[in-house]
Amino acid sequence: SSGINAEYGHRTGDKECPLASKGNLQSEQFRKMHEDPMYHMMRQKHDEQDEERQQKELRIAQMRAMLEEETSSSSEDEKKKKKKKKKKEERDSEKSKKRKSEKKHKKKKKKRKRLHPSDSDDSD
Repeated sequence: SSGINAEYGHRTGDKECPLASKGNLQSEQFRKMHEDPMYHMMRQKHDEQDEERQQKELRIAQMRAMLEEETSSSSEDEKKKKKKKKKKEERDSEKSKKRKSEKKHKKKKKKRKRLHPSDSDDSD
């Protein structure tokens, strides 16, 4: 079970072993990995890279969420501003219409007043 073939006296992963291609390949892979002095270092480096990648993806997701939130709130703000602006413009236009009508009305009164004194001057 440890990968040593009792009949030949060596591991099935050895090139000379006739069972090299037939033995328990999964256990041999496991043995090679754990006997390799660099395996743990490589595994640690790989795990660190995975962790860094996950952190970057998390940051990206957070930034995207913030961006979407900001754009949605800013678009809502823009809509509110547009509505306020529209209402203000309507109020302003109503005010200007009232002012114009008042000015016209005053002009008419002034013209009438002018006509009356000139008429009186002619009669003198």
